[in-house]
Formats: sequence, structure tokens, C-alpha cells
Amino acid sequence: MHGEYRVAGSGKPMLKRGALCVLTAMLAAVASGAPALAGPLEDGLFYARVGDYPEALRLLTPLGEKGNPDAAFALALLYQNGRGVRADSAAAAKWYRVAADQGVQEAQNNLGMLYFSGDGVLKDAMEAVRWWTRAAQQGYVRSQSNLARIYYQADGVPADYVQAYKWASLAAAKSDQDAALILDELMPLMSPLDLAEGQRQVRAWRPALVERL
Repeated sequence: MHGEYRVAGSGKPMLKRGALCVLTAMLAAVASGAPALAGPLEDGLFYARVGDYPEALRLLTPLGEKGNPDAAFALALLYQNGRGVRADSAAAAKWYRVAADQGVQEAQNNLGMLYFSGDGVLKDAMEAVRWWTRAAQQGYVRSQSNLARIYYQADGVPADYVQAYKWASLAAAKSDQDAALILDELMPLMSPLDLAEGQRQVRAWRPALVERL
């Protein structure tokens, strides 16, 4: 079986104590082009992007405590990767949850990764599936691929080839190579009835609106 479960912002597997390769890319995506002195959120994201992590933490923490999802997601990345603070996966999970509860797909995916690996939270594959599903239903490809893998491999959850086919097909349609490999391995194992049901679910799928609590 090829491939690994994937964290937001990287084609590589998430490593324990943080996927170090994602921090700059994800912060740049949030703060791209943000000049300093534009406001607390923009400044905090800017300082995180350029590597002034203590200043980023000073500016972003009060915003995260007020529930700002962009600040919370940036804080989660800083804590998970140990930038400006000691690496703390439990703190990362706390901040991911603030952002994930407000529909931030990358945060939902990464929180699912923490639950899947038991990093900073109790290991819980079903909770990982719950968060991946919320992101996947919005069209987030990495979560769709993660769902395909976990249902195909029965990795802590019961095997479900129909769900594996559905999510792998949706991700592969967006050029996700891991999902395409899963499909190649999965389809010969499926019954005609399961394959037909999987195809029906793919045709019926529509992206969900962003969920906000």
C-alpha cells in the first residue's frame, strides 16, 4: 500500500511533534502580501511568516483567545512546530479546534491527524474521521484522501469500500496521486453492487457550506 496520511499544506506525511515543512507555506497562504502595521491580525501573520515568532505570538494570542479562526490556526502551527515556544501538540490541538469549529478546512484536517496519531490528544480514529469528514465535505482534497485511506485500510475503523471509493474518486478527480493509487488497488476488490453504489455517491456529492458553530 503506497502513501501516507497527510497534513494540510504538504504532500508528505505528518511527523510526530509537527510537520515542520508546512509552517511557512501555510502562514504564507494566510498572510500572503500582508504588510506590517496593517492591524493586529495582519501584523501577527506577517511576523510569523518572516520568522519573528515571539512577536507573532504576542499579537496573535489575544486574537485567538477571542476566537479569531485565522489567528487560532496560525497559533496551532506555531505550537505544533515549536516556533517561538516549546513544541506542544496539546496546545496545537486546542488552537486547531478553535479554527476547526469555525470551518477552517486545514485546521479540521490537522486536528484529525492529531487524533489519528494520538499526538497531544487521546488517539481516536473515529474522531479523526469526524474531523476529516467535515473538511472533506467542503471539498478539502487532503481530507478526502485521508478518508479514502482509512476506510480502505480499516485503520482503526471498519473497512468501508464504498466510502473509500467515494472519497478516493473525488480526490483523484482533483489530481491527487495518492487517491488515484488507492482507487487502482481498491476497485478490483469491490463487488459490482458496491462499485455501483460508490459511483452513485460520487455523482450525488456536492460540497457543503462552511460549518460554523
